[in-house]
This record gives sequence, C-alpha cells and structure tokens, in this order.
Amino acid sequence: MTGVQPRFTVLVMEPDVLPRSVFVRALERAGMRVVVCPRPDDLVALLAEHRPELLIIDAHLPQVNGLEWVGQLRQQGVTAATRVMLVSSLAFPEVVQRAAAERVDDFLVKPVQVDEFLERVRRLLEPAEPAKPNSIGRETKTFRR
Repeated sequence: MTGVQPRFTVLVMEPDVLPRSVFVRALERAGMRVVVCPRPDDLVALLAEHRPELLIIDAHLPQVNGLEWVGQLRQQGVTAATRVMLVSSLAFPEVVQRAAAERVDDFLVKPVQVDEFLERVRRLLEPAEPAKPNSIGRETKTFRR
C-alpha cells in the first residue's frame, strides 16, 4: 500500500528546538511534507532543491538576522514562488513594519497556539479564490491576509 503524497512542502528555519518540534509535528500531522533547515547557510540550497510552497523562518537566527535574510532572498528572486511566514517573540511595531516592507506574507508571534498556527499556514497555502465579475462587469480579486 502506498502512502498519500503530501500536497504541500514547508521549509522550517527555526533555531530553537521546542518551537521547531511543535511546527514540524503540527505540519506533519496536517499532512504536509516538512524540510528542516539546520543552518542559514543551507537555506538557499534547500529552497532550490525542495521548492517549498511555504518558508517558516525565525526573525532571529544564529549569526543572521532572519528578517534581513528574507529581504535578500526576495530581492534575488529566490523566494518568488514561496510564501513566507516570519515568526518572532518580538512584535515591536518597527519589526512588524519591516516585515511588511520585506514582503513577508504573515507574521506570527511566539509562543504560538498550534490551532492558530495551522489555520494561518492553511490560509497561506490555499489557492486564492478565482476572480469574480463585479456589478459593472470588471473583475475583482479576493485577497486573503
């Protein structure tokens, strides 16, 4: 008997063992394929190899600012087809504003509640609703954030 192929691949870059294990376990139980990135130096290669639909990355990584790293990846086009969820225990307004400027798709404050985490992951991974004609015949798109 063959197993069901996971519909989505998620790359997790979280240096802290406890939140990383919570993310991995919750995502796997939700039927997703999870790839853990052990070091920031491995991130670009793992993104190219696995082509995840979602990158979950901590804002504060060893030797690297995760937020700056995301900005560089976005500028280089490395994450063009990948949604990005930034996680941090610091939700200062300037961090949230910088995340938006770096085109982060979602910002989640730690510690996370598993149900909320999975709901937000699902929202990022579900395809957008198709364009619908409005009352005067032009198309409008529904965006989920």
